[in-house]
Amino acid sequence: MLLTDLDTKSPQDEGAFLHLHHTKYGFPMYTGEGATKQGEWIGSEDPPQSAAIGLIVRGMESQTIQSFTRKQKARMMLDQTKSKVKFSQDDAEHESGLQFACALIVSFVNIEGSNGKPLEPTDENKRAFVELSDDISRQLLAFSRERDNFFKPLPSA
Repeated sequence: MLLTDLDTKSPQDEGAFLHLHHTKYGFPMYTGEGATKQGEWIGSEDPPQSAAIGLIVRGMESQTIQSFTRKQKARMMLDQTKSKVKFSQDDAEHESGLQFACALIVSFVNIEGSNGKPLEPTDENKRAFVELSDDISRQLLAFSRERDNFFKPLPSA
């Protein structure tokens, strides 16, 4: 076995596809012909994977996320030692959680901005996206915690 075969962090940094589900009705969301405006697939054939709406998401073990978490903890400790706190505790926790969720997102898949073009993974767009729904945040966090989402199937012997 190669040492590199034990690497569980690199695949989590690259990210994996999270197929988003409708926040109210729970169905997997799609775009294009065969999909409703809300993203429900009503086409006569099975939906193509290329029509799935989702995100490329980093895992919790990724070096990017672990580095982000260390920096975030250091910032919080520094803020606690300062005499003037910029935010209330609730605001600081909300902001910290929002930044963490944004750090998990690598890119958007089949999601367009208001200009009709593919949504770019800028900090501003990630923030706006995460703030749309607490359920979206829950889907994002649950997916990133599940290590199996970041492993490729073993080749057949």
